[in-house]
Amino acid sequence: MNYRGKWIWISGASSGIGEALAKNLALKGGNIIISARNTSKLEAIQKEYPTTIFVIPMDVAAETDRNKALDQVKALTDSIDIIIHSAGVSQRSSATKTELSVLKSLFEVNFFGLVELNRMVLPLLKSGSQIVVINSLVGKFATPFRTAYSASKHALDGYFEGLAYELAANKIEICMVYPGYIKTDISLNALTAEGSKYGKMDETQANGMSAKRCAELIVNGITKRKREVIVGGPEILGIYLKRFFPRLLKKIIAKRAITFDE
Repeated sequence: MNYRGKWIWISGASSGIGEALAKNLALKGGNIIISARNTSKLEAIQKEYPTTIFVIPMDVAAETDRNKALDQVKALTDSIDIIIHSAGVSQRSSATKTELSVLKSLFEVNFFGLVELNRMVLPLLKSGSQIVVINSLVGKFATPFRTAYSASKHALDGYFEGLAYELAANKIEICMVYPGYIKTDISLNALTAEGSKYGKMDETQANGMSAKRCAELIVNGITKRKREVIVGGPEILGIYLKRFFPRLLKKIIAKRAITFDE
C-alpha cells in the first residue's frame, strides 16, 4: 500500500505503540493526525515530522473532546483512509478489591469512548478505508489482576466483529491487533484497585518487544489488509494453548496469581 497522501488518525498517539505507529506512517508519507490527552508530548512528536503530523488533543473518554476533535479533523480533510484506535488504560488489581468507579473508568476509555469515536468517524470513511483496533492478548485469553481490562478488550472483539459484517457492503475493513508484551509505559499507567497509577514497570513489559518493532509488524499487517495481527514473543502461544491445551494454559496463568504483589 502507498501511504503517501493518505489521511490517518491515531488516538493514544502520545506514547507507546500509538507514537511508534505515528512515526512509522509519517516516514511513509502519510498525513498523520495524532490525538491523546498529553498535548506537550504530541507537539514533541510533531516537531520531528512537522510536514506530515497534525496535532489534535483529545481525551477519548470525554464527549466534548471527541466532538471538538472531530470538528478539527473535518477542517483538515473530508475523509479518513485509516483510523487507528490505540488509546487505552490497563489494570493491576484484584477483582475483589477493584472499585466500581475504576471498572467504569477502564470501560470509558477502552470501550465506550473508543466505540463512540469510531461511530462518529464512520461518515468520513469511504470504500477501501480501514479501521485498526489495538486490542491485547488479554482480549484473547484473560489473566489475573487484569479482569476489568481483559473484559473491556473482549468487548471490543464482540463489537467490531459485528461491525465488520455491517460495513462489508461498503468495503470498509477492520483489522484487530493483539499485542503481547511490548516495552511501553502501559503498566506504569495502569490503574490500581482505587484508581491510582500502579507506577511499576512489569518485568515482562521491560523485556518485551520494542514499540518500534511492534509498529513495523502492525503496519505490515495493515498494508497486507489483514483482518487480524498478533504481535509479541513466546506469550502469543497462549492463544493456541487456550484452543488446544486449555488446562495447561490455566496452570501456567494460575502461577502468576501467586506472585502478584498488590
